[in-house]
Amino acid sequence: MLPEGAHYRLWQGYGNQDIAPIARAVDRFQLGQMFRIDHLERGLSRLLDQDQVPSASRIETILEYSRAHELAMVEAQADRALGLAHRNVEALNRSFNAFNRIGAVPYAARVRCERALLTGDHGEMQAGLAVLERFGDAEQILRFERLQVG
Repeated sequence: MLPEGAHYRLWQGYGNQDIAPIARAVDRFQLGQMFRIDHLERGLSRLLDQDQVPSASRIETILEYSRAHELAMVEAQADRALGLAHRNVEALNRSFNAFNRIGAVPYAARVRCERALLTGDHGEMQAGLAVLERFGDAEQILRFERLQVG
């Protein structure tokens, strides 16, 4: 058992269905701990993949920090969060472009589908779903099918 207050203890629930511990971990993440910045990126991704968006102030803080420190993956996830939180297509465009530049194809496909939900672009949705199918991302395919139905 990890001691109370240990950084890793915050992330113990990462693989569970209950994502509340991940939301708390993202909210409490101490920016400046560069050695565990991957935890922040993965946690943020997990929340967004479950349609849970952190607070606007937290997103802005993460976005500013990631830009200042050139943390491309974290910045792309933060732009994704901003786009989802505010229904901001431009933020989703930035996220999509960043994921493509990085070569994070599955993330780019998820953002493509999220953007298609906002714009109502059926062709864009089908293109994103096709990529997710190629990667066997059944969980996200089901997510987008559910979100399209409403």
